[in-house]
Amino acid sequence: MRIPITIGRRPLTAPAHGAQTAPSPRLRPVVIINTFITKPGKLDEFIALQNAARRRFAGQIPGLRGSRMHRSLDDETAVLITAFDTLDDQKSWLATEQFAQHRAQILPLIEQASPKAFEIIYEAGEI
Repeated sequence: MRIPITIGRRPLTAPAHGAQTAPSPRLRPVVIINTFITKPGKLDEFIALQNAARRRFAGQIPGLRGSRMHRSLDDETAVLITAFDTLDDQKSWLATEQFAQHRAQILPLIEQASPKAFEIIYEAGEI
């Protein structure tokens, strides 16, 4: 199996080496990768608030496929990876009062948040 790769505007093909291809473009989720740099000593509190929000909002966010929280080994940074059906689903969530209230809770704990939207190009193995 070969996976098409686009560099610039020119499509190329590369071997998958056991990778599974992502669904067709119209079915691909959007993945938001957000890096949070917390204020000194606030990482545990930040993660606890994020985990509580995950439980509180479970099943209530249209288009949300799932999320994963990662903690840096130096205890300074957290990375939240969230998948939505579409970018519009993610934007709709950001416009809710629920998100605004959650954001107000975590803002005092963070120095910087750097969200970026991505699409899945390939998947290989379990992570």
